[in-house]
Amino acid sequence: MRLPSINKPWPFSRYQIALVLLAVLPLVAVFGLLARWRGQDLRDSGNQGMLRTAEALSLVVDREIGIVRSSLETLAESEAIDRRDIAAFSREASRVAERWPGSWIVLTDRSGPQLINTSLPAGTPLPNRLAMDSAQVGERELPIGTARDIRKVFAVGTANNSHLFTSIAQKRPVIAVNAPVVRDGAIGYVVSITFPPQGLIDLISVGLQGAGRRTTLIDGNGFIVARSQQPDLIATRVPATFGVPLEDGPATGIRTVTALTGEPAYLAYARSPVTGWTVAFTVLKADADREVATGLLRTGVVGVIGLVLSILLALWFGRRLRSPMLALAAKASGKPAAMPGTAFLSSELVEIDRAIDAGSRAREAEAIERERRLAAEARREEADAANRAKDQFLAMVGHELRNPLAAISNAATVMGQAPATGPSMIPIMKRQLEHLRKLVDDLLDVARVTSGKFALVSEEVDLFELAATCVADFVRTGRSADHQLNVKGENVCIYADSDRMAQVLTNLVDNALKFTPATGTITVSVMTEGPEALLRVEDTGDGILGDELLHILSRAWRPRTGARAREVAGRSAARPHQRRERGSRQRSRVHRENAADPMRRTWQRA
Repeated sequence: MRLPSINKPWPFSRYQIALVLLAVLPLVAVFGLLARWRGQDLRDSGNQGMLRTAEALSLVVDREIGIVRSSLETLAESEAIDRRDIAAFSREASRVAERWPGSWIVLTDRSGPQLINTSLPAGTPLPNRLAMDSAQVGERELPIGTARDIRKVFAVGTANNSHLFTSIAQKRPVIAVNAPVVRDGAIGYVVSITFPPQGLIDLISVGLQGAGRRTTLIDGNGFIVARSQQPDLIATRVPATFGVPLEDGPATGIRTVTALTGEPAYLAYARSPVTGWTVAFTVLKADADREVATGLLRTGVVGVIGLVLSILLALWFGRRLRSPMLALAAKASGKPAAMPGTAFLSSELVEIDRAIDAGSRAREAEAIERERRLAAEARREEADAANRAKDQFLAMVGHELRNPLAAISNAATVMGQAPATGPSMIPIMKRQLEHLRKLVDDLLDVARVTSGKFALVSEEVDLFELAATCVADFVRTGRSADHQLNVKGENVCIYADSDRMAQVLTNLVDNALKFTPATGTITVSVMTEGPEALLRVEDTGDGILGDELLHILSRAWRPRTGARAREVAGRSAARPHQRRERGSRQRSRVHRENAADPMRRTWQRA
């Protein structure tokens, strides 16, 4: 970029004075206008901050109730209920209740009887919850019991939370979260967790600073569930002068009210659509006005300080600007640095601009050339690697295809010379043709994987039955006639593609037969190892060289010697005799063992 020229150079002091005037005069005018509007801006920003605080605290309460609901819904899926093992379910419920101090869990039958109550000792007679309907003793007293919410769960089939009520058993204010227990599309039970509201005080007290700031959590009936200060007001009804709409009216708002302490205050509230509760955030009016005045004072002080500092900095930088400019120009152009003159001339800026442009163009050209060289070298290396991989792959495919083709050709030649040998040659040709078909199928699978069209169809698979079927096929076709082929283990179910699993197992066993000497032993075993299913193929053949273990998963790789690498493992979470959940992910890894081990192993984990 070329800087515009100036017809007549100015002394630098003139530029300095102009710079200070341009900086100070607009700031003075703008500061006067801002001081006029700053008070209202502080008030508006304070109100919006209060509203955001109320909404954020409401979300915090919703998240905590959501966590409780999720825990109940998970507990409702317990297998102990399916087995009708009440004792086991009671133990699970007690562990869940321990997450929230002072809470207990109740399982209610559809007809009303309580099946368990973790707050009472085992064997204690439990009342019928639906027979003791929720009752409100007086307008300013809490409802007793939560039968209405239990009935709503049975009727609607979704989890809910109660408002504040008095526990029949504990005789104190509590909150309940209820979730249905659904089996075969029908609601058989309702599981409820009841806890004191004091546990919510820490949630609504997050981020509060100042004695005049208070947060109050109010339920749909107008009772105080929790309060950041004055906890003795919990379970009392808020007065009408507090000005918080309950179930009617807007969900959020800001207004001036009389605080619960009797003082004027600003109120911001947010009602949750999840719980039906309202978070009311109040700031005493005296404290808020004091904050506005303090903010205006701070703004004025900062403005004056900034104005003074801007002038001083402009003067300070102005006096010292010439020397760095000339030194930069001399350094960029390769000339010795000269002492700055007394005048600020535009020729100095032009000289700096030209030097910087020249240096930038040289560096850019050098960087572009270096990137081009690196890119060309990388392309050559990639092309060489691709050509080597292609040559290796074609050599392997040619070698694998040549063996069955040679056998078929020899059989055809023998049949042509001696037609009587035709019946004995046909099985040979069929076996070789089957081998060719497998090779072609494998090549097609490779093509599908490379093109991204390889698809897996997941279903429940019994690994032991799959292994037994695979071994039976090898024995029936006579491919294991010279070896001892065994299968052992237990029934283990996983969620996988049965055809691909059978293909993997067939390849592993076929590989073991190929490289295990005659009269050798191949053992296929299925077992569990912790939360995993383990499919293992073991043989008594040779091991593989340790330095070749790193290459066993490389495409088209073959050992340089008779040693082989066949230890491949794939992992995925599973349990015996249990169906895996849909959407689970599988992991894979390579498992290597010492080549000196006399028993070579191939593991397939699922």
